[in-house]
Amino acid sequence: IKSSIDDKRNFVSLYPYDLKKNIFNKNFKIVFIGRLNLSNSPEVKAIWNKYNRDIMNNFLIIENKKFFQTIGIKKIEHMKNIYLGLKNEIRLNIIKKLHKEFNDDLIVVGNDWESHIENSIKDNHDIKFVKDLYKGNLCVDFGSKWGNNSLYPRSIEIIESSGVLVQCQQPDTNDIFRDTAKFVSFNSYQNLSDIILMYKKDHKKLNLNYEKICSLFNNNEMNYKTLTKIIKISNQ
Repeated sequence: IKSSIDDKRNFVSLYPYDLKKNIFNKNFKIVFIGRLNLSNSPEVKAIWNKYNRDIMNNFLIIENKKFFQTIGIKKIEHMKNIYLGLKNEIRLNIIKKLHKEFNDDLIVVGNDWESHIENSIKDNHDIKFVKDLYKGNLCVDFGSKWGNNSLYPRSIEIIESSGVLVQCQQPDTNDIFRDTAKFVSFNSYQNLSDIILMYKKDHKKLNLNYEKICSLFNNNEMNYKTLTKIIKISNQ
């Protein structure tokens, strides 16, 4: 996992593979599967209360070390803890807003959501359940809690399951998704809502944009390069 806070050496990434085209129906659902680990830290709460409006208008704010340095956080481990806490606050607030606006069209899976979303579904780690839920639906993703690369196990699983990924913008979103980035990513709640309403107005765009995403990963060359890199690293 890449991180703008904690630099990593030897970063490698796998890519979606063996994508199967799918037909999206008009009554698609908005799906989110994931945990919610809210921080008990008074410091996280204080920072969120002070800066939540700025953060909710541009999620990339917390992907920059300068934000944390400006508010007096210097040590990397301290910074990572606050970063993780703020990412969970973003997750909570976006899902609550989605529930308020789209209600029965939203499916939220995870035990942690029971006290926040009354019709949430309990954890189900069965692979078939997850893939079937993603398939043919609009799948919201907030990126990895531990870093900020757009392709990681969950987002790859969404794409490989024939779901349309709509992900909180990551620093590498434009590089990975190219011309489809504006349909794949959002950097504020309003941005996300606009994308969903666009698809509800013209659901055929789901099919069109998924085909475009498939075309980005229609060969295994990128995975081959990654595996080659892994071999080189292992031989060091």
